[in-house]
Amino acid sequence: MANHHDHDHPFPIPDTVARHHTHAVSPNQCNSSVVQEIAAPLSLVWPSYSSGTVVVESYVVDVPPGNTTEDTCVFVDTILRCNLQSLARFVENFTTTKPHQR
Repeated sequence: MANHHDHDHPFPIPDTVARHHTHAVSPNQCNSSVVQEIAAPLSLVWPSYSSGTVVVESYVVDVPPGNTTEDTCVFVDTILRCNLQSLARFVENFTTTKPHQR
């Protein structure tokens, strides 16, 4: 049985992207994905990513002894969501300020 932390993503994920975020999961693991839209040019967000400014991060993580699958996934989702929101703020702020000349 897959231990996937289900939640609604704010954006539909195309099958061509979703297949890169499908992972084998052991009984003592959980997996999930976090999606973040970033209002900035693609080249600033993800130089090697070429299908849009929606970033998808997925993971598989071991559930530590004494913790539940749900608690583990909520914790990791929170960290990833914070990181992606920070990335979005940084890149979006960068695009609204005049870059300094080098």
